This record gives sequence, structure tokens and C-alpha cells, in this order.
Amino acid sequence: MFYFASKLLGIFVLPVNALIILSIIGAGALFTRFAKAGRILVALAALGCLLCGFGPAGTILARPLEDRFPQPPTLSLHPRGIIVLGGGLDPYLAAARGTPQALTNSGSRITEAIALALRFPNARLVFSSGSGQLTGNLPDEAHYSGRVVTALGIAPSRITYEYRSRNTFENAIFTRDLVKPNPGDQWLLVTSAIHMPRAVGIFRKAGFDVVPYPVNYQTNGTKADLWESNIDASNGFVLTNWAGHEWVGLFIYRLMGMTDALFPGPRR
Repeated sequence: MFYFASKLLGIFVLPVNALIILSIIGAGALFTRFAKAGRILVALAALGCLLCGFGPAGTILARPLEDRFPQPPTLSLHPRGIIVLGGGLDPYLAAARGTPQALTNSGSRITEAIALALRFPNARLVFSSGSGQLTGNLPDEAHYSGRVVTALGIAPSRITYEYRSRNTFENAIFTRDLVKPNPGDQWLLVTSAIHMPRAVGIFRKAGFDVVPYPVNYQTNGTKADLWESNIDASNGFVLTNWAGHEWVGLFIYRLMGMTDALFPGPRR
């Protein structure tokens, strides 16, 4: 029930989606006796679109998430395994075209996993991702990710697939049950930096103490970055929605007791 509710709620709480809904309500009100309120709503929606599309709203929301966990020093890593969360490719496009080479904006989750697997040849590689869609007989992403990795030289015997999970909570639960981590084992968690706080909090709550290895940064980490404008508004909309999704997810998951903190951070 939580899965279906979260997917439906997510449609309405994404910042850009909310602005579109606000503008539709405002435009409709223009033709009623609430025309004044309608003008205010339309103006607010237009201002929000300006800030989210061309302005710095997405970067301001994303930076605290991306800066929360630094990449661990390479010399301190002795991983038992490398867990790669889904999102690196589009399994529906891959299935339709018959090729796994449909990398997304988060494709560096997969490419960085390959680099780590080459750097640590004894580490187990675990792809955790089923289908995140509500309906339909849809392909799981994990196997397509594995095909990319094996095509680039990683031995299939090193790869484990967790293909039932539909969200980050299930990633943590199903992966924990699959690999059965021993106390003291070092497992790297590879996912986008913007997603890392929520992912780490959920894995910790599940009793799986992973080592965060953030990738796929969307901001450059400088002060100037916070005030740069976007030439292409679609880039700003995508980042704003992504960051907004993570902040709402952190709150909801904490409210549901599915993460160990409201804003998980590095161990003290």
C-alpha cells in the first residue's frame, strides 16, 4: 500500500508538477467570480516556473543533498561488495530496442561501478533494481545493467542480481536478505549523490551499514553555482523535481519509520 500511495502522491508533490497544477487552477478561476485569486495563482505559478526553470531553485535544493556524503578515500576501501542502485539506464527503452545501452542521466552509477569493480577485483558486484512502475509486465533494470558491465569485461560470475525491488526501501531489504552481510564487512553503496542521504538512511534502518560512494553529481559545489542561471529551462525543471522528490522522500520515509534520521549524514 505504501508503494502505490507514494507513487501517486509523488505526482502531485513534485515542485514543477505542483506549479503546473497551480497554474491550471488559477487559469480556470479567471473565468469565475474568483478571477482576482486566479490572477494571483497564475502569477505565483509563473514566478515559480521562472525560479525553477531559469533560476537557481534546483541547485539550492540539490546542493545540501549532494554535499552530505563525501566519497571515501580510495586507500581506506577494502570492499566485500559493491551495491549499485537502479536508475542508470532505461529498461523499457532497452527492452523495446533489444539493447542495454540506454543509459540515463544517472548512467554514471553503472560506469563508476565498472571502474570500482576493476579497481577491486575480489569485490562482489550487486545490481539492485526491479521495476518502479505501477502497472504492466515490465522488465527489471538489474539484468540490463549487468549486460552493460559484462560487455565491458566484468566476469558474469562476480555479479549478483536483485530484481524484485521497486523503490529504495525494497532495495535495502531485498539486498540485505540476498547478500547476508557479515559484521565488519565493507559494502559500497553506489547511487547518485542527490539520492545518497535517503538511501543511506534506509539501508541503516534495515540493519545494513553500507559505505556511501556518491556519483552522478548535478552541482559543482562552488558558491557561484548557487546563483548561476540555466539557459535551458528544462534542465532546471528536472533538477528541481529531482531534488524536491528527495526532500519530500526524506520527510515521508522518516515519518513512516523507514529511515534512521530525518537527514542522514556521515557517522560521527
